[in-house]
Amino acid sequence: MFRYRDRPVRVALVGPEAVDDLLEHLWGRGESEVSRRGGETWLPPVDVSETADAILVTVELPGVEPDAIALSINGDLLTLKGEKHIACDSNEQWHRFERPCGSFERAFRLPAAIAVDKVSADYRDGVLSVVLPKARNLQPRKIAIGGV
Repeated sequence: MFRYRDRPVRVALVGPEAVDDLLEHLWGRGESEVSRRGGETWLPPVDVSETADAILVTVELPGVEPDAIALSINGDLLTLKGEKHIACDSNEQWHRFERPCGSFERAFRLPAAIAVDKVSADYRDGVLSVVLPKARNLQPRKIAIGGV
């Protein structure tokens, strides 16, 4: 045992929980995690890839209802907004709350012009898949060269 700022601290090498306990002991918990997370924003993981014909966006949104997701395109900016709600029983006392919840917003500059009228989105098993076809005039094409 050693002292930090006149407070005794016990250290045991038992795993990540021990580190969490040590940090909470040193700096205190402050406000509860539940109250902090109530209006917190979070960032769902996103993958953006490109093929010859389209830009593909895949977003992990487990637990988010499809009607709580908004997707928009303005020029070359794709914006994704939404909110994840987690029902809490007021009689419960939380000891740990790690699932992300609250509102989120992500915006991405698209690397190519998009045929906006052909964009499609599918939400299945907590994963949003968006296909953004490239504008026809930007798709690669072979140009024949005439000879003399």
